[in-house]
This record gives sequence, structure tokens and C-alpha cells, in this order.
Amino acid sequence: MPEKNTVVWISLISSYSQNGNLRQAISLFRDMLDSNIRPDEFTISGVLSACAQMGALNLGNWVRRFAEKNRIWDVFVGTALVDMYSKCGEIEMAKEVFDSMLQKSVATWNSILSGLASHSKAQSTIGLFNEMEKSGAIPDSITFIAVLNACVHGGLVEKGSRYFDLMVNYYRIKPKVEHYGCMVDLLGRVGLLREAKELIERMEMEPNVIVWGALLSSCSVHGDVEIGEWAAQNVFQLDPMDGGSYILLSNLYAGARKFDRVKMVREMMAQRGVQKPPGCSMIEVGDVVHEFIVADISHPRSEEIYFVLDELCRKMKMAGYVPILALDQES
Repeated sequence: MPEKNTVVWISLISSYSQNGNLRQAISLFRDMLDSNIRPDEFTISGVLSACAQMGALNLGNWVRRFAEKNRIWDVFVGTALVDMYSKCGEIEMAKEVFDSMLQKSVATWNSILSGLASHSKAQSTIGLFNEMEKSGAIPDSITFIAVLNACVHGGLVEKGSRYFDLMVNYYRIKPKVEHYGCMVDLLGRVGLLREAKELIERMEMEPNVIVWGALLSSCSVHGDVEIGEWAAQNVFQLDPMDGGSYILLSNLYAGARKFDRVKMVREMMAQRGVQKPPGCSMIEVGDVVHEFIVADISHPRSEEIYFVLDELCRKMKMAGYVPILALDQES
């Protein structure tokens, strides 16, 4: 294109960000600034969203300073900033931005509530939800997902049940599969596995892999083989290649000392070609986000990284740390 206006840049940056091409979105934003095109509030919000998903805190701080200096600010930018700080682990900064905002949308409330819940601040989430109701803002389905998640992290079964009832009977919000997933996780974590099973059986829609996975995970923790097998069967019907669920089932059998079934699960994984997806970690150094997966040697400083890792492992062993390897208990 011989000429590119703000709308073109915004459209492309937003498209990259929404489709998970975060590095391209950030790169385009820098190209936009180099072209002397002034971004607007939507552009800043999109870039902050990309920073949030990447965990790029330093870059997010720079975008914030740029927005403040150029007075590019509205409720959308503020909300994106709250979300960015929350997802980058700076929940106190997120709360500071939230408190400073004169205008707050439901999305703003949802961002801070979700952030507090994900940081296991159950009481703070519930307290802020009460403030939201007093302010006149009307909670939506996303609000209650955040509140129920807070109850999950806090083990607040009675309050979780009360908020679920409040959502359905007072606010007339029809529960989605995500709300049921929260309740199953909440009941399962405290060992109320029968109640979680009965809730799944009463669901108005078909449970998804996340709901069954939450029940299976709780069964693995509390050692309920019967319900765990039921949950695993349903997971495998929906997603036969879900490697994580095979590992949970194997650990459940190992904990119950049913090592013949552990062997069966391993053979099933081999027959179906199932592999547990590798873990992935990201860390920001300066303005660059580095991504690592298990056994990754693609980083130019891999040799130094593994040297430090080996040294840490050596120190942990000297301190008496012994890893728990449930899959190897039969040996």
C-alpha cells in the first residue's frame, strides 16, 4: 500500500494480536511509531493485550508511559493496563491502576476480579465484588467466573455455592460450562467428589474436557479410583490424545498401588501415539521475551543455562530434596 492510515495499522495489529501472533503485533506497533503515525486508544489497548499474553512487563510499562505522555487514555486503555499487570504478576500495580480510574466498565471490574482470583486473593476478590454491586455495575457471566475461581483457590465451598445460586436466581444468568467447571473444581479440591459427580450429572449441557479433567485431577489427589476412572473414560471419549489426563489416571493408579493398571495406561498411550505436551516457560529480559520448552537447546546461551540448572539441582539434592515420581513407584 502506498499510504497507510491509522485504521490500516490498527486493523493489522489487532488481527495479529487476536490470532496469537504477538511478536508480529509488537513489531508492527514499533513500525507504526517509526512511520510517525499516532496510535489511538484501540491500538494501545491491543498492544497492551499482546504484552499481557506474552508476559512482557517491561514493554507494557513502556507502552503505558508512551500513552500517558501522549494523553492516549480512556477506559479501554485503563482496562487493558489492569489486565496486563495482572497477567504479568504485578497484581498490586493492577489494583493501583484500577483504583485511579474515574470511569470503570464491567470489563474493568472483570479484569481486576480475574487478576485477584488468579493470584489466590480470594477474600480480596469477594470484597471487591461486593464493592462492584454497591457501585451499581451489573455483573455478567465473566464476573461470576472470576468470583467462583476465587472461591476455588480459597477452598470456599459454601460461598462458591452461594454465588452460583446468586448468579442463577438473582441475576438470571444461565450457567455456562465454565461456571460448572469452577464448581466441579471447587467441590473436588476439598474432597467432595460424590457431590461433584452429581453436579456433572445435573448439567444442562454436555460437560467438556475441562470439566472432566477437573474431576479427574481431584480424584488423583484424593485417591478415588472409581470416580476417577469414570472421569477419565469421558475425557478420552472427547479427546483421546489428551496426554495430561493419561498421566493423571496413571498417577491415580500408582497412588492406589494398582501397578498393573499403570502399565496398562502406559501401553494405551504408546498404542495411540499419545505424548504429554512439553511444558513451556517464558521470561522477559530487558524488552526481549525468551521462550523455553523441555530439553530445549535452541537458545544461543543454552550451555550456560543448563550449567546453572545443573548447579541448582546439585544444591537441592544437598539440601535433602527428593522428587516424587508417581509413575515410577511400581519399580
